[in-house]
Amino acid sequence: MPGWINADRRSAPDIDVRGDFRDGLPLADAVHVALAARGDVTRYHGRLGARERRESQDAFMSGARRVMIATNAFGLGIDKADIRCIVHYQLPGSIEAYYQEAGRAGRDGEPAVCAQLYDVADRRVQQFFLGGRYPDATMLAAVAAALQSGGAAGATLDEVHATLPQWGANKLRVALKILRDAAVAVARPQQRDALNGAPDEATFERLAVAYRERGDADREKLERMVFYA
Repeated sequence: MPGWINADRRSAPDIDVRGDFRDGLPLADAVHVALAARGDVTRYHGRLGARERRESQDAFMSGARRVMIATNAFGLGIDKADIRCIVHYQLPGSIEAYYQEAGRAGRDGEPAVCAQLYDVADRRVQQFFLGGRYPDATMLAAVAAALQSGGAAGATLDEVHATLPQWGANKLRVALKILRDAAVAVARPQQRDALNGAPDEATFERLAVAYRERGDADREKLERMVFYA
C-alpha cells in the first residue's frame, strides 16, 4: 500500500474494490489477504454471509477496524463521517459511480483524500463487460439450468463452467451477474449462486435484449471515466 495511505489519519482508508477476480479469489478477498497482516483490516462484499457482512460493517463503523476492503455492495446507506481516505483499486464504470463512491470521504467537513488507481487492464475488464460478446437468451437459460441442478445450494462459477464448457468462464461470469442483478439468481455463501424461482423463456429474452441495449450508453460512460483517470 502506498506510503501516503499509511500516514497518520483519524480514520481508515475505505478501499472500494470492483468485482474482478485474482488467483481464484474475488479481488476484494485477494486485497484483504494481502493486507491482513496489518491486523486492523476487514472486508465486505456480496458473496459473504449476512452475519460476516454485518460484523464487518459494525467493526468498521465502530472504529475497531480502520481499513475496509469492499466492493460497491458496501456504501449504500453507510454514513461514517470521519473517513479520511478512499482508494479505488479498479476503475469504476462511470464518473457518476466514482463520484458517488468517493463522496463517502470527509463528510465531517475535514480534509480527505480520494485516489483512483489505474491500469490499462482495468479498462479491458470493463470493456469486456460492455463488449460485443453479449450472453444471449439461450446462454442465460442454460446457466439458469446449471444453477437449478445444484438445488438450494446452487453452484459455483467453476461448476457452471464444467457443465457448460462451450462458453468461457468470463462470459459465464457475466451471465451470472445478469441473472443476479435481475434477482433470477441469488448469491449463496462460498461463492455460490442459486436459481430464484422459475424464470421462463421470455424472461431470458428480455434480460438479453436489455443488456445489449444498455451497452452503448455504458461504453460512453466508461470512456469519460478513462479520460478522467
